[in-house]
Amino acid sequence: MKIAVVRALQVRYVRGRATAVAVGVERRSDDRGAFRLYGLGPGQYLVKASAGASLYAENRGRATGYTPLFYRGTPSSEAAVQARVEPGAALPGLDIVFRPALAARIRGTAIDESGAPAAGTVILSASHRSGAVATDPVVLPIGPEGAFAIPDVPSGEYVVHAVVPPGPGRTAEFGSEYVTVIDGDPEPLLIRTSTGGTLEGRLVIDEALAIDGAPSAVRGDFMLLAYPIDPDRTPFSGRAAGLVTQSDGTFYAVGLYGPRRFTLLQASPGWYLKSVTIAGTDVTDTGFELPGSGTARGAQIVLSA
Repeated sequence: MKIAVVRALQVRYVRGRATAVAVGVERRSDDRGAFRLYGLGPGQYLVKASAGASLYAENRGRATGYTPLFYRGTPSSEAAVQARVEPGAALPGLDIVFRPALAARIRGTAIDESGAPAAGTVILSASHRSGAVATDPVVLPIGPEGAFAIPDVPSGEYVVHAVVPPGPGRTAEFGSEYVTVIDGDPEPLLIRTSTGGTLEGRLVIDEALAIDGAPSAVRGDFMLLAYPIDPDRTPFSGRAAGLVTQSDGTFYAVGLYGPRRFTLLQASPGWYLKSVTIAGTDVTDTGFELPGSGTARGAQIVLSA
């Protein structure tokens, strides 16, 4: 019998999304398939097992394999049955039976901003738009010539991120593509990474507050961050981008991937973010997205009190 890797997960809300977070230590089954998870506190848990088997058969273009399963024998975190752990109690009988099931291999190529094969990793995760509970992503290195292959993927809606880490003389790059798996291998993906967009403009105070009646530069302590609002199209860390401001109120923000929305986190008491205008459009509430690695100039961010 093949050894399985088993671990417990708890469903928590992370950045507004139901996410199955791994807790405790992953364990391996013995040669009879028996496993034991211990050291878990009271609560409800998902139990996930992976046989680590690659695709082993293909029939009329429909590949089968041993996909990761949740208790009781489903590849879907939403259909999984949660096991309740009581204080000081053991919970036997959490059997998970692996059977050959339809699976897919997601293949593709990642190229960087210069058009050369990307050197980094690909990350497969359930798409936020699918509404599925997020689970541990699959992380694999990008191979020679930018090629990658992710095996044993059950049906569902996914997003594949390509990440090129920073290095000597090299800026980090990121790209993503959606992929839907139904009952066979999807078409190969082509993911283009970029260094992200750049936003340039001026940060001013409300003209109604200005002594001369015209907007003037904001001075003092404040913190404005461009938060990602679509996890599928931003790096997996979901990190916000901050402004770099000059004494005259001009600013720039770099590495902007996917839709973003500005939030004022730190300012003098009573101050608030009144408006954000990019290319003549008010994007305060709707957010904005910059194309590729381009630069948008002439933005204006207005603070008021």
